[in-house]
Amino acid sequence: MSRARSRRGLLHISGRGYLIAREFDIELIRTQITNILDDCIRPTWDEVANAINRHLNWEYDNIQYETLDEAMARLNKDS
Repeated sequence: MSRARSRRGLLHISGRGYLIAREFDIELIRTQITNILDDCIRPTWDEVANAINRHLNWEYDNIQYETLDEAMARLNKDS
């Protein structure tokens, strides 16, 4: 768990996808989110998605890509 100090208390990063603050401090929250996203800058989308997955729960969490042939085979099997 990482902590950042604000004027009014501590901001806790607890687990994956949670910021817990004693009091609402928009600047501290904005700074923490910016730090997380700066840490996720990568040359390709796949690498960005993997880096973000370390910090956040989101729609691309654990996504598995298929080739066109794999998708067509799955669709044909299900029909």
